[in-house]
Formats: sequence, C-alpha cells, structure tokens
Amino acid sequence: DAGQLIGAANPLQETEHYRYDADHVIQERQLAGGATFYWEWQHRGKQSRCIRHWNNFGQMHARYEWDDAGTVTVHHQDGSRQIYEHDSNAR
Repeated sequence: DAGQLIGAANPLQETEHYRYDADHVIQERQLAGGATFYWEWQHRGKQSRCIRHWNNFGQMHARYEWDDAGTVTVHHQDGSRQIYEHDSNAR
C-alpha cells in the first residue's frame, strides 16, 4: 500500500477500494455498490495530468486536453465540452 489509502468504510461498513500506480497516482476507485471509476494519466508523479476518466457502467467517459497555458478542455461522451483555466498554483 506504500502509505496510500487503499480502502474506506462508512458507518454501515460499506467499503470502497482504491488502486494506485508506482508513482502513487490513483488508477481505480471501486465503490461499495460495484461502480468502478478509472483514470488514464499523461506524465508521471506530480506532473501527472488526467487525460481520460471513465467507469464500468458506461454512463461516463471524458477525455481531457491540456495546454501549457493552464487550460484544460474536457470532452464528454455526449459531445459536449467544458473549458477550465488554472493559474500557476492550479487554482
């Protein structure tokens, strides 16, 4: 586990689980009800940027396009887009 949070339980003892890569970047989150979320990353370690996020039940699939000016464009599976701008502190 390398000091990573690998699971969490709520008061009803429903547990979710997490999986990370060797650089401690999250790869998978499995909820107690069976839904699983996945991430694909560009670069490694603290320079990682999510480039794809999806789930195992098909209702979510997003691609992320990053530029060096701090802008990320999110492309959703329905064809819609969202654009976010960040400063040098990722705010």
